[in-house]
Amino acid sequence: MTASKSVNLYNLEIMLKNYIKLTFKVMLRKKYYTALTLVGISLTLMVITVFASFLDQIVSANPPEIHRERTLILDKVSVYKGDKKTDAAPSISFLQKNIRALQSTETISYFTTREFISFLNGKTAGHILKFTDENFWKITDFEFLEGKPFNIIEVRKGARVAVISEKTKAYFFKDGAALGKTFPIQGIAYQVIGVVKPATPFSRIYSDVYVPYTTDVNTQRTEKALEGTYNALLLAKTNDLKKVRAELRGILKKANLVSGADSVKVHAFTALEQFAKSSSFNDDEPEYGKTAIVISIVLILFMLIPAISLVNINVTRIGERAEDIPILANYFLKNLKEIYQRPKLQIDRKTYNWLKSLPLPGNIRELKNLIERTVLLSEGDYLYIKDFEQHLEAQRLPNASLTLPAVGTLSIDEMELSMIRNAMAFHQNNISRVAKALGLSRGTLYRKLEKYNIPYEAQN
Repeated sequence: MTASKSVNLYNLEIMLKNYIKLTFKVMLRKKYYTALTLVGISLTLMVITVFASFLDQIVSANPPEIHRERTLILDKVSVYKGDKKTDAAPSISFLQKNIRALQSTETISYFTTREFISFLNGKTAGHILKFTDENFWKITDFEFLEGKPFNIIEVRKGARVAVISEKTKAYFFKDGAALGKTFPIQGIAYQVIGVVKPATPFSRIYSDVYVPYTTDVNTQRTEKALEGTYNALLLAKTNDLKKVRAELRGILKKANLVSGADSVKVHAFTALEQFAKSSSFNDDEPEYGKTAIVISIVLILFMLIPAISLVNINVTRIGERAEDIPILANYFLKNLKEIYQRPKLQIDRKTYNWLKSLPLPGNIRELKNLIERTVLLSEGDYLYIKDFEQHLEAQRLPNASLTLPAVGTLSIDEMELSMIRNAMAFHQNNISRVAKALGLSRGTLYRKLEKYNIPYEAQN
């Protein structure tokens, strides 16, 4: 490691220590602002954490959906007649007739989601109800706390049995046993045969109660030849989901599903693909790019909250971090070496301690101006305390003379004459320095010297 790198690391360490001290000083001086900023940061971190957890629950293969990467959800069918397109959920009869014999799938399950209201102890509560079949438990991996799932025999017989979630058990049966007990669903008694840990509420398989689809009394009323209220879970044999979709398209081309229809199309996507499609108007393919852009924009907006709040934390009095002054002075001096082509410029070691003791009410800008002014007006390459003292007084002179005379006591010309005389005396008649100090060009300064009959020596 070179000497310059060691110095840079040392300087960085000093600045970090100073900023930690500064943080506590700011917190003590601006208690309400600091509290508001910390609340904003905490809120942002909480939102980002919740959002990340939400995404994980939607698209990751977590129990009970351990086969998400090869599970397709068929939830829509489109009928095309001429230029007209009609979308609907498929019916149970359509699904059983057309997709139950897919060769590329391992297991197929049918389900629909409804709601029912219960009355208990004078209070009403809403519950999510899912009608499904025995294959549902093969595709998913629910943790059974009690009992077991319903089987193919119970589904075929239309047995009034139910698997309930842990929350539903606590609602209907408190802390007591639930197995073998009954509770009403839409006025019909169902017997509890299993209790499971619930799926995430964002999942398509989430429900409070699961019952055989053959007990669905509304099937005849809601289900038609093609349109209905049911969905299907298709567990593919491999991760090659395109093979499943291709087989679906082939079957639907052969079948005469709707009289007068040009074609029928089913939509089967994974949970991740369905989430990606939520930010797209295209039903055919998920657009991951648009989804990523939307997520990025949301995260950036929330991350801007603490960023905006933190902008002012570092805008503090430079006197509170005096240890940074030598580092800042070296930084300014390095830039000035290049600007004014004076590579040998250096600040005397004792001068650094003197600079640290300055109040510098103008903050970093005053320090920068002081160093630049001293470099401009000093002829030597070594800058000492006396050089800075001379130009510090000159820099503060305008601030000390801001009190204007009473109205009517001096004309503008008299004030201008006084300023030029003071500048000429301070800079020992050096025309270039006087013009720079007054913010004038040399030509303008010569004209004003002639106007006020101030003696001078012309300079090249």
